[in-house]
Amino acid sequence: MRTHRETKSTTQNLRTPRQSTFAGGLGEATRPPMGVWGADPPYSVFLKASHVEQKSPNTKTTMTHLFDPYKLKDITLRNRIGVSPMCQYSSIDGVATDWHLVNLGSRAVGGAGLVIAEATAVEARGRISPGDAGIWADKHVEPLYRINKFVKEQGAVPGIQIAHAGRKASTAKPWEGGHSLKDNEEGWETIAPSAIAFGEEIWRTPKPMTLDDIKEVQNAFRAATVRSLEAGYEWLELHFAHGYLGHNFYSPLIKQTHRRIRR
Repeated sequence: MRTHRETKSTTQNLRTPRQSTFAGGLGEATRPPMGVWGADPPYSVFLKASHVEQKSPNTKTTMTHLFDPYKLKDITLRNRIGVSPMCQYSSIDGVATDWHLVNLGSRAVGGAGLVIAEATAVEARGRISPGDAGIWADKHVEPLYRINKFVKEQGAVPGIQIAHAGRKASTAKPWEGGHSLKDNEEGWETIAPSAIAFGEEIWRTPKPMTLDDIKEVQNAFRAATVRSLEAGYEWLELHFAHGYLGHNFYSPLIKQTHRRIRR
């Protein structure tokens, strides 16, 4: 079927025999050896519409291939497959465990070009739950370095998303209800631009931030960035979405601080 675009497509499931070829961003290429993928990749990738020509006057567009390398400044990804940061709620006082090594390491073994670690708190009070990953202390660096060393050995680039949950912090793990934790349930004081609770099951009212609080959080993000470099990360994201602290300062629903903030 033809539309305004003429498509020449090649479809190939990466679960085909190991010596087969595929038409991806690398052109006709031999499937990587077993040491790269393991027994089987953890997911199947289908290549479709690998070459598209735009049928419009004086215009011809060739789409980038999924398996083309991607370069940003001095970092080059081997392909354009990135593993998004996904909370695991499996850290102990913010420290990564073997769970994280297997979870992130297997994504690198599977062939992803970029593997981003979960939202990692820059302060203990910035965790979503007591099981969140952290990078607010030096003790967090070595376990993360171990993971990133393995990720790099598999040919992937390790990334991290640093975060502060703000008024959505101090909650139970999702499978335990995701509600605000009381002080006697390992809960803690939360902070936000204004003293407005997120609502519903996240009922805890945050402490309204002062200028000193803001500076303290800024310094925590700076320190977390330095530790991220020490831990071997080559890619860093700031988590300013989902109603967390950074996002709050962009929202008129919570940011009522321009006349109130004080030292």
